[in-house]
Amino acid sequence: MKRKIIALSMLAALCSAAFLAGCGEESQSSAVPAATSSSAETSSTPVSSTTESNTEPVMEGKGTLGNYGIEILGVNIGENYEGEKVAIVSFIFSNISSDEASSFGVYMNPKIYQDGVELAFSGPKESEKYKTDAQYSKVQKGGSLEVDYSVKLSNTTSPIQVEVSESSVFAGTGKVTKTLELPQE
Repeated sequence: MKRKIIALSMLAALCSAAFLAGCGEESQSSAVPAATSSSAETSSTPVSSTTESNTEPVMEGKGTLGNYGIEILGVNIGENYEGEKVAIVSFIFSNISSDEASSFGVYMNPKIYQDGVELAFSGPKESEKYKTDAQYSKVQKGGSLEVDYSVKLSNTTSPIQVEVSESSVFAGTGKVTKTLELPQE
């Protein structure tokens, strides 16, 4: 029992240190590019680029982040338990080369923006309809899993910009981005 308490205390301290380390980072540019397409989704063709202030690659739609593959599939609209509209974004998470079974929720850091503002996580009311619980399902080397991640929308008309990078503890391999038009009801 003492070992478990010590192990959990050490894990909590490590997580706190990693969180605080990530809080000190400053970004050169906080602007999120506006949607450039009127289709339901932008192209998912991988395009790698870099910015002057950041030498990490930016991949459009899908790419490899460290040992993991990520593909941004699309978006659905739902409601949370308060009746507010949420965007449910679907991803494919793949464990390409890690010998350890890994999960989207531990190794990936999704950020979703609307009108230049990051949206807050909010679980959908019909959670059994979506794969939001799959975020912490472990995937063995060579396996893939569809995962849904939901956020509370500020409106139902503006497109959203999805950005996925590795969690701050594992960061440094770039990010995958995609602009998605919201489906109209």
